[in-house]
Amino acid sequence: MILSVVFSVLTFIRNESWESNLSIMKADVSNNPKSARLHFNYAMALRNEIVDKKNSLAIQNNNLPLIEFHLKEALKIYPEYGSAYYSLGEYYLHRQKYNEALVMLQQARFFLPRAKRVYLGLAACMSEKKEFDSSLYFINEGMRYTAGGPDFSYQKATLFEALGQKDSAKVYYQRTLELNSHDSLASSALKRLR
Repeated sequence: MILSVVFSVLTFIRNESWESNLSIMKADVSNNPKSARLHFNYAMALRNEIVDKKNSLAIQNNNLPLIEFHLKEALKIYPEYGSAYYSLGEYYLHRQKYNEALVMLQQARFFLPRAKRVYLGLAACMSEKKEFDSSLYFINEGMRYTAGGPDFSYQKATLFEALGQKDSAKVYYQRTLELNSHDSLASSALKRLR
């Protein structure tokens, strides 16, 4: 009987944590602060909350510093965490901190040498820095080390368009559509360039 009451109380206390995925992750990080995976998962849950509630500036202002903090915590605990490097690189890329993004994405490339998203992130970062030759290098490297696909063709097309090479851009927008006929961005770009 006493054991039943104890477990009932513990269940009642834990139920407060089950309010949302975010509250579960927050409780788990509090209960196990030495887990790199829990810090990473909490950062991703915070990011997803921003994505789900796009128009909430308050949520963005609250979550952004927490995302960075928990990704850095994950890397302190487990310095070989490639996905955490990648996510922190993407975080910096979206915050327009391109030098920091480049460092994190290079680390991600070391730990995740065949991850398409890493090469796409590196290419996007270099494009933002107006280092187009380096951007093209990472697109080509990504195509070489991964299965390639429409994402690389599209990124190559946007790069050629930014450089004013419209004929090359058209070729790669067309290649993107050959690989993914439902790509509305490539379709719109191709119509715009005709």
